[in-house]
Amino acid sequence: EIEQLENSLASLAGRENKIYGDAADVELRGETVPASISEQLTILESAKAELINTLAQRREEYQTLEARYERYTTRFRQLKKEDSK
Repeated sequence: EIEQLENSLASLAGRENKIYGDAADVELRGETVPASISEQLTILESAKAELINTLAQRREEYQTLEARYERYTTRFRQLKKEDSK
């Protein structure tokens, strides 16, 4: 899931760059950037922020599970040593 979130974030960044490029092209032609482009950027920024928060949560969950697994592994080894005595 972390990898999927990272891919989604990269995809959003690519879309954001394209929209900024489109806006820059409009400005270079001396035209006013349409409100729809600004709205798209606002939506993308919101989605990006939400993805960043979700990604941070998933990474924290992963670290927690990884630490728990390490504790279980250590405890299992201890129990196995005690059982072999």
